Amino acid sequence: MKSVIGLLILVTCLQCALWGQSRDSSGIVRPNPTYSPAVQAGQDPREYLAKAEARVAAGGDAESSAGLLARAAKAALEAGENDKAKDYAQKALQIADDVAAKQTKRNWPTPRGYGAVPIVDLYANFVLGRLAILQGDIRSAERYLLASGQAARYPQLRTVPPNMSLALELLRRGDNQSREAVQEFIQGWRPFWNYSPNKLDKWLLDVSAGRTPDFGDYLLQL
Repeated sequence: MKSVIGLLILVTCLQCALWGQSRDSSGIVRPNPTYSPAVQAGQDPREYLAKAEARVAAGGDAESSAGLLARAAKAALEAGENDKAKDYAQKALQIADDVAAKQTKRNWPTPRGYGAVPIVDLYANFVLGRLAILQGDIRSAERYLLASGQAARYPQLRTVPPNMSLALELLRRGDNQSREAVQEFIQGWRPFWNYSPNKLDKWLLDVSAGRTPDFGDYLLQL
């Protein structure tokens, strides 16, 4: 019996190491640093990446390609393919910039609110911010956090909750400037996310008081 139990513990530890998970003092497995829904569900995030890359390969117009690349960037981040994540995110933002520039020439009132551009701004900046955190570049991570939050104002994202994993890492690793960036990010989302306004207000109070909020499932959004 003891040998069986020991084997089970060994297998569990190997699984945790494989997916980058760790156990807290209560013995509960917490998400790995990429806060991947796939990892938390015990699934292989590389499968999600393969599907995302297949959709990108299928092609489409510039606008839809940018949205697909941004989602592929998020999938690559979850799979630990950081180089791919950075490449896809940067390419998505470049396409989004081109689309927004065309709309500016056409006198579109909100060029970065056109089509899939807000989705790209949200996903791609989030991914680049998470990668900046992994590299210890706190100031860049702050800028990417705020850039991703700017997309919240557009109708395409009115039903999309904020992902707070980048904000959490800034609160853990950053300084007072980082805390101010997180406050600005939450305040920017507050007027447009009407599903849980009290939750965002509580987060603001915690951050302003020097506490780290419990973001719960909002670490696994997007």
